[in-house]
Parts: sequence; C-alpha cells; structure tokens
Amino acid sequence: MRILKSFPVQDKKTEQVSKVFDAAITKFDYPWRFDRIELHVRDENKVMANEEAGIIVLDYNDIFIQAMDAKGIAVLILRALFTLITREACGSLPTVIEDIIANREMIKRGYGEALVYYYYQKKITEQRHTTGLEDDVVWLSFYIDDKYNADFFRQQKKESGRQDVRNLVECLKQDLADREKLGTALRLYYVHTRKAGAEAAGMRACR
Repeated sequence: MRILKSFPVQDKKTEQVSKVFDAAITKFDYPWRFDRIELHVRDENKVMANEEAGIIVLDYNDIFIQAMDAKGIAVLILRALFTLITREACGSLPTVIEDIIANREMIKRGYGEALVYYYYQKKITEQRHTTGLEDDVVWLSFYIDDKYNADFFRQQKKESGRQDVRNLVECLKQDLADREKLGTALRLYYVHTRKAGAEAAGMRACR
C-alpha cells in the first residue's frame, strides 16, 4: 500500500503532522483494502474513501496542530484511521453514529486514554455546554467499556428534553456492531433529523 501526502503549507507544524502520521501508520495493524492512503492538511477535518484510496484531511488550524501537540495530533490521525475502518465495515453512516462506532473500536484496541485526552482538551479549549447530539457522541463512545469516563463526560452536557432525542440516545447506548441494533439506531436518527428539520423550517416561516 502506498502513502501519499499533500501539504499546501510546508512548515514545522505540517512536518510534525507528517512524522506523527508515519509513526501511527507504521504501528497500525490492519489489512487495508485500499491501494493507497492519502494524508492532506487543508482547512477541515474530514475522512473520505473510494475504491482506490482512503483519504484523511486534517485542518491546519486545528487546536492540536497549531499547538504542535504531538499527542493530540496522534489522536486526530488515529480517529481518522478508525473512521476509515468503520467506513469499510458499515458503509456511509451519519457522522454521529459513525463517530461512536469508530471511537468504541479505538477504546477496544487500547486507545481509550488517548481519546479521553483528545476530548478533554477540546472541552477545556471550547468551554461550551450544549444539548447537541455531537456532545452525546463523547460519553456514548465510552458507555460500553468505560463507565467512569462515560459518566464524567455526560456530566459536562445538558440533557435534551426532546423525546425523539432521548429515544435515539437510549438506542445508541447499545452495541452498534449488532446490525439489527444499528438499523434501529439509523431509523431513530432519521426520525430525529426529520423532526429537527421540520421545526427549523417552522421557525424560519415565523420570522
């Protein structure tokens, strides 16, 4: 398998990203089906895949890259690699569900503490409390294998009062490696997004 890198900016920060990536991919034991994995540093964090390549895009302005935090950069890269694994196994999924599955696989493979570091640093940097599903992703990721950290991160967010959100969150506590449970989670997710979209449209109509 080939590795391709593309850095529009060549400086100490991208040089560090390159070195951390090399160390991570060398130790990463997985039978990739791709002909190549590409690493790009641009203006967003994103993972893409096609028949030939797994593509990792990292945001140059990400807090870990800007701080030259090697530990944080390593987690960015590991999360992207596990997202590629999830994409291979499950196909295209809503980001919320894909992140939970990828994070749980990281935890099972011994990267739980790295994930705690990643989310804790983001928490203290962003200093926010929301009811968004994106925040539920964090504690739900730890829910099955690490109740202590699941409880810690759950306490950092406000619970949603919406019944559709509560139903979805309850379902996402389960092992999503089970295809039937994953199917139920997807159905509840799309119920939630339809209701959220309808409410947003109603609010725009009232302005």
